[in-house]
Amino acid sequence: MQINQAGQTSAIYAQQQKNTTLNSESSAGSEGVNNQVKISDAGKNAASSWQSIADKYDLNNISRNERVALATELSNNSLISSDQAMHMIAPLSMNEPGDTKVNFKNIVETSLSNAKAEGGNIKQVNLIENLLSTLNLLDDLAGNSNSTT
Repeated sequence: MQINQAGQTSAIYAQQQKNTTLNSESSAGSEGVNNQVKISDAGKNAASSWQSIADKYDLNNISRNERVALATELSNNSLISSDQAMHMIAPLSMNEPGDTKVNFKNIVETSLSNAKAEGGNIKQVNLIENLLSTLNLLDDLAGNSNSTT
């Protein structure tokens, strides 16, 4: 393409601007259509699921049997990962009775503190942090204000 006059340059520039504007408008319009999000029924019910589960369990006084039930409920509602569920139901000792109550949230907090102090595996530290966040959320929903993180 050969441009001989300033008028041609202006006309070409104006046409390019018009094309750019049209392309921007058409892509913006198509983005609006393509960016729609559908929320599943499970997603819509998640808040009520969290609340009903939180109302059932006292994380500061919970037995292993209750932790298993809690982990099962959270996992079945897709509210925690399978790794978090496994961490919740793991026995705290070799001979832990199923009905002995403990302050599980405090145990997880101590476990996290120890893992960080000892330079633990980052994946394990992240797992414990996520579990503690879940426990704090449940504690907050249950109306307990002693959440620490």
